[in-house]
Amino acid sequence: FFHKQAEADSTGSCSGNACNGDEYQVGSAEVCAVCDSSCTEGCSGSTTTDCTSCAAGTFFHKQAEANSTGSCSGSSCNATTEYQVGSTEVCAACDSSCTEGCSGGATTDCTSCAAGTFF
Repeated sequence: FFHKQAEADSTGSCSGNACNGDEYQVGSAEVCAVCDSSCTEGCSGSTTTDCTSCAAGTFFHKQAEANSTGSCSGSSCNATTEYQVGSTEVCAACDSSCTEGCSGGATTDCTSCAAGTFF
């Protein structure tokens, strides 16, 4: 495998080993590139939203509960745009109709509504 610091780099190191935990495989080639520094526990690509898990004490923010990738940051979920998945350090986005918070990902999980809309 060819191990590079960034996907666009033309230089790196060679080894018989697959990608390390802080690297992702570039396409189907035997090429590995380093994850974004915010992805402390692995990733599937180069951006901050390609993390596959986060370090203890850091919340994993996903666009949907079923998604396998997201970003790592903070010590809690954003109360107006996300909900906490169970008692884990995982946050998932509220449905777009829930502008003031939610308890789950469905349109029926809004906890309040924006001014001018009805609950």
